[in-house]
Amino acid sequence: FPSHDTSIFLTYYQKNFPIPDNYLTALHIDQRDIKWMGSASMGLIRFDEKEWSYFNSTNSNLPECYIYHITSDQNNILWLGTNVGIYRFNGNQFQAYTIENSALPSNRITSLRPGIGDTIYVGTSQGVCFITDNQVHRFSNCPADQQWVNDCAIASSGYLYVNTTFS
Repeated sequence: FPSHDTSIFLTYYQKNFPIPDNYLTALHIDQRDIKWMGSASMGLIRFDEKEWSYFNSTNSNLPECYIYHITSDQNNILWLGTNVGIYRFNGNQFQAYTIENSALPSNRITSLRPGIGDTIYVGTSQGVCFITDNQVHRFSNCPADQQWVNDCAIASSGYLYVNTTFS
């Protein structure tokens, strides 16, 4: 670590950059150094240091939603945790995972964490699950089932740790 602060701060506002919303809710930098930002109602924002791109209900199949979390897997597939489910983005289109079309316990996504391989661990307002091979799977006999999951993390041992709010 440097002995002094070498940070450079850039502040992005609508008045000085072409972003559609000042209320940004999530941030992720992928393996190609592309910056992805989620918003409360204006969709997904992509910035590659040259161009800004936007994905929302007017130009893609991403519905109007609140984006809480953004992560990517080892294949650089982007995963969005929203208030209306999970959205997988392959660079061209979004694939929805909701309680209506998968084993997702709730559409309110509270945490997304990449695991080993293509596995994504998902915290929701009704428990924890995981996605692998593009399928949502529930854990059997999980003590966090039906509980609000605040966050989850994977240790170097491979163990999944889940932080919940028990009622």
